[in-house]
Amino acid sequence: MDIRDKVALITGTRRIGSVVAVELARRGAHVVLGYNRSQEEAEAAAIQIRTLGRKALAIQADVSKTAEVQSLVARVIGEFGRVDILVNMASVYRSKPLVKQPNRIGMATWM
Repeated sequence: MDIRDKVALITGTRRIGSVVAVELARRGAHVVLGYNRSQEEAEAAAIQIRTLGRKALAIQADVSKTAEVQSLVARVIGEFGRVDILVNMASVYRSKPLVKQPNRIGMATWM
C-alpha cells in the first residue's frame, strides 16, 4: 500500500507508538502524534519524522475525553486538511511487581 503524502494520526506515542510513527514517516506519511503525558517522547519522534522530510505535529490530548479527541481531530484537519490513517496506540500502562506464588502442588511458580 502506498502511503506517500497520506496524513496519519497516531495516539499513544510513547514506547512502540513512537516507533510506529517514525516507520509511517519512513514509508512517506505525514504524522500527527497525539500524546497525553508523554510530550518529550512525542516531540522526539516528531523531530525524527521531520529529519525524514515528512511533516510532523505533536498535540496533547487525553483520548478518554470526548472533547479532547474532537479538538485533536479538528486541529489535524485544520493543519493537514484530512486524516487518512488512524492508529490507536494509546493505553494505560501500570507496572506490576513480579511475585512468587505457590502452585496447586505447593511448588513456587513465578507470575
